[in-house]
Amino acid sequence: GLHSTSGARHDGGKEEALHFSQPISCEDMGDQFVWLPSDATGLEAAAAILQASVVLEDTTVIITLEEASRSPPYRIENRASLPLRFRQHKTLEPWIDLEAHAWRAYVLYDSTKRSSIEVAVAGFEKQSTIYGLDDMSARLPRLVFGGAGAGLPMLSSHSHHSQGGCLMGEARVDGSTRVLTMIEISVRPISMGITRRLS
Repeated sequence: GLHSTSGARHDGGKEEALHFSQPISCEDMGDQFVWLPSDATGLEAAAAILQASVVLEDTTVIITLEEASRSPPYRIENRASLPLRFRQHKTLEPWIDLEAHAWRAYVLYDSTKRSSIEVAVAGFEKQSTIYGLDDMSARLPRLVFGGAGAGLPMLSSHSHHSQGGCLMGEARVDGSTRVLTMIEISVRPISMGITRRLS
């Protein structure tokens, strides 16, 4: 695999290698996508998405790198009024925060695993729902969160933790980008603590 660019960055005469978010496989022909982190802090400081085109000419493997931030492989959109979190399913990827009414370009954390992510409302990570990013079917699972319906204990009442409800996922294709959009169906307050019966 190819771990860094063939060139280097010069800063006061000192060379520093540029590392990708994951190796580019020289054995897999076709297109691959990686983050190019802006510094050593990793994915959270990712500055650009690169598309690596791998082709074989005679006995030579040729890798062409092209900036692809405007046409990433995936885009996650949050059209709900609540902040969301997501990560690639069954990998070691940390949760990625997505604020309300925001979107984020996305590259798989581990390209050798399935292109599925788990999505949760921030604060309700144990009630996440799995979405296949390449699943273009009309009926995607709903994301239900809050104390009701999931058999989980109530969370302490503060900020958006005092809510429950349901979000719906919609999938579409925008050019070469597969898009998952989370849409708010209903968000309601949920009772915390003891409920008193009114006489």
